[in-house]
Amino acid sequence: MLRFIVLMFVATLYTLSRFVLIYQMNAELRDLKHQVVQMQKENENLQVSLAVKNNIKRLKMMLSINIIW
Repeated sequence: MLRFIVLMFVATLYTLSRFVLIYQMNAELRDLKHQVVQMQKENENLQVSLAVKNNIKRLKMMLSINIIW
């Protein structure tokens, strides 16, 4: 009977440790997904900023060509 109790205790500890591991991995996954979303937003902002700067450069170039003509 004592052997059965010890075996069940060990099996319970093993099962709980697996659940803890799964929970930790799930938390890491949520953090990584959050980081991906943040980086995507930052990337979109950078793309908009770059597009604006390219448009400004293009306008300056067009104005300089018009002034020469």
